[in-house]
Amino acid sequence: MNTEIFTGVDYLRQFCTPKQRDTSPKAIAPLAMATRNDVAFTQILNYPPSPQPQHFMLACFTWGEANRPAIVMAHGWELQAGRMSPYVVPLLQAGFRVVAFDAPAHGQSGGHELNLPDYAKAYAHICAHVGNVVGLIGHSFGGLAALWLSATMPMPMLRRVVSVASAAGADLLSQNYIRLGGLNETQGQAYLDAFATRFGALPADFTINQFGPRIQVPVLIVHDHRDEMVGFDESDRMLAHIPNAQRLETNGLGHRSILRVPEVIAAVVDFLVAAL
Repeated sequence: MNTEIFTGVDYLRQFCTPKQRDTSPKAIAPLAMATRNDVAFTQILNYPPSPQPQHFMLACFTWGEANRPAIVMAHGWELQAGRMSPYVVPLLQAGFRVVAFDAPAHGQSGGHELNLPDYAKAYAHICAHVGNVVGLIGHSFGGLAALWLSATMPMPMLRRVVSVASAAGADLLSQNYIRLGGLNETQGQAYLDAFATRFGALPADFTINQFGPRIQVPVLIVHDHRDEMVGFDESDRMLAHIPNAQRLETNGLGHRSILRVPEVIAAVVDFLVAAL
């Protein structure tokens, strides 16, 4: 489509629409060992002039005994629940029940758009369905959703949050979209205007310096110095604005491989065990 005829809403829809779904057989395979129990969800795509409710199912996968405290995991943009599977066995061995889900417009869930507030709402919806959730683990965009959830929709049982390779807010995501999408100044401003109309604030208001001080539980920030997608300085911003945060630094693992490293997984599990 010729971007010259795009409106601000068109740019915003493009920003919120994944280009592809993760269908990697190797990544999906571990989900076969889980119990699948899809959860009904309603997403409100509130583009002017009227809300557009979308009703669909969220694919939800559970490992472990129902009476155990739960850790709920959230994947990154254009990925799916199976990408979080390296954490399953270590968390089970530590005494947890483990839950992962496909975000709206991702994996085997319905929907066609996703944004930060809606990801957090879906996350909260899954947590309410699961019950006894004591910890959250989120990778990349899922990590940002975990932080936003813990700040804006606090849960009484929640004890710990882990953010892996996450951006510190929607400002970086928007800047990358404008830059990589080749939007000129007029087009970029049209996008920002549509964003403000849709969400009631600019991307800067969805950043850790605004909502981080409201996070009341301990947070572990995991980030690699050579992350090619989300710069290490994003973790600096998190440390500066989350009251009870600590960082696990790695070097050379990048943005996705960091999920599969046993030493990182062990450190995350040790952090979460303190929630028991």
